[in-house]
Amino acid sequence: TPQGFANSVWAVAKLRLAPIVAVPFCVDAATYANAEAGYLKRFLPQELSMTIWAMARVVSLKARTKAGNARPPEVEQFALSVADEASRKLAELSPQGLSNIAWAMATLKITRHASVRHFILAAAAASAIRLNAFPPQAIANF
Repeated sequence: TPQGFANSVWAVAKLRLAPIVAVPFCVDAATYANAEAGYLKRFLPQELSMTIWAMARVVSLKARTKAGNARPPEVEQFALSVADEASRKLAELSPQGLSNIAWAMATLKITRHASVRHFILAAAAASAIRLNAFPPQAIANF
């Protein structure tokens, strides 16, 4: 289920497993999600947010350096798909969800992609009218 998928990836990030274990886990998870047509459409906004946050945390520059790898293309493709789906679910995302996704895209260094730019610009525009509802942490991450 999307919830089980999101919880698993989040747990790997929170447990701070060694990159040699955590990065392949995220690659396998991303590969699975990328292969399932329409899989992300079944995700709740919070599940999208926590999954991409966790993958970015695991596959960050620090983790890649320790594992000796570049950013896995499977994770990049997954992140681009999340950006597309998050753009469709923009009105449903919480301030923290928007912030987590924006942070993840920046951490993965994929903001040059059109789908990510579209998400960031749409999220910024939507957030401007409800900025007073954002907790300080969400504003700092955005």
